[in-house]
Amino acid sequence: MYLPHIDSFRAIAILVIIAGHCIWAFSWESSPTTKNSLADLLENGTVLFVFISGYLFQYLSASYQYRSYLVKKLKNVILPFMVISIPALFYSVLKNDPTLQYPQLTGHSTVYQLLWFLVTGGAHINYPLWFIPMISLFFLFAPVFFLFNRHPKLYFIIGLLLPLSLLLHRPPHPNLNTLHLALYYLPAYLIGMCACQYRRQVDKFCLRYFYPLLLLFVIAVICQFNYLSVHGNLTTTSLFSFQSGFIDWLYLQKILLCFVLLGLGLKFTDSISTPLAPLADMSFTLFFLHGYFLFAFKLICRWEVFEGSIIYVSLLFLGVLALCVAFALVGRRLLGRRSRMIIGC
Repeated sequence: MYLPHIDSFRAIAILVIIAGHCIWAFSWESSPTTKNSLADLLENGTVLFVFISGYLFQYLSASYQYRSYLVKKLKNVILPFMVISIPALFYSVLKNDPTLQYPQLTGHSTVYQLLWFLVTGGAHINYPLWFIPMISLFFLFAPVFFLFNRHPKLYFIIGLLLPLSLLLHRPPHPNLNTLHLALYYLPAYLIGMCACQYRRQVDKFCLRYFYPLLLLFVIAVICQFNYLSVHGNLTTTSLFSFQSGFIDWLYLQKILLCFVLLGLGLKFTDSISTPLAPLADMSFTLFFLHGYFLFAFKLICRWEVFEGSIIYVSLLFLGVLALCVAFALVGRRLLGRRSRMIIGC
C-alpha cells in the first residue's frame, strides 16, 4: 500500500539535509547568530533519513527474505553509490595525493586507497556519502532487526540506546568511523521501525496533536538557540567525550521533528503529497549528487569563501537542488530502466 505521507516525509528530509550542508559553504564571522540559528534548525537531518529507513524496513518486512533483501539493496543503493563515487575517487586518489590529508594511507597501494575511500564514504569531496557505508551495516544486520517485528517487547532497548546516543555524540567531519556512526544512529532506526509497527496508534497521535508537536519543536529550536552554548551538530573525536557539551539535544530535537513530519504528511496529504512526490522518488539521487554541486560551487568561486546570509544560503540551496533534479531527470531519460541501479532513481 502506497503511503503518501511517508513520501512527503522523505522529500522534506532530503531538503533539510541539502539545506544543512549549504550553510557551511559560507563564512559566518560577522553573523554568527544567523549561522547558529540555521545550524540548530537544519543540522543532523540524517536522523530523519535514518528514521524513515527504519520505518520502511518494518513496513516492507512482511515480504522479507534476507537474500533477496540484500540483492535489492546491492542493486538500488550500493551499486549507484559506487558509480556516483567514481568522480570523487578519481579526484581524491588519482588526481591528488590522498596521503597529504590522510597519512594513514601512506605506503598503501592505489587499490587499497580506493577501497578505503569507498568503505569510509565521507573522506572524499562528496563527503555526504559517509551515510551509505553506515546504513549498509543496518542492511547486513536485517535479521536482527526482523526479530523486533516478531517480538515487539524488544523495543524497550530504545530506552537504553537513545540516552547512550545522546551521550555518545557523532564523530566530527570527515565522518570516518562507520561503527561509531552506526551506534549513534541506531536508536533513530529503531524508533522509525517502532513508529511503523504501531503506525495506527502513532498516526492517530501525530494527526491529533500535530500543532502541539509543532509548537514543541519550535520551542526546542528556540531554547537550543538561546540557552545552549553548542549550536548545530555536537561532535567529539572519541566516544563519551564531553569537551563540546554533555547531552546531544539536537538529536532529540530531530527525533521530535520526525513525528512532526509524520503529522504534517497525514494532515495535509492532499496539498503536499503531489508536489513532493517527485522529490521523494529521486531522494537518493539528490542525496548522492548534492555534494558534487557544493564542491563545484567552491571551484567556481576559486575557493574564496563569501560571508553568509539567509539569502545566500537559500540561493545556493535552490541552485543545488535545481541542478540535482535536472541531472536526475536527464539521467532517468537516458538510462531508462537502468537508472535506479546507476544514479539511484
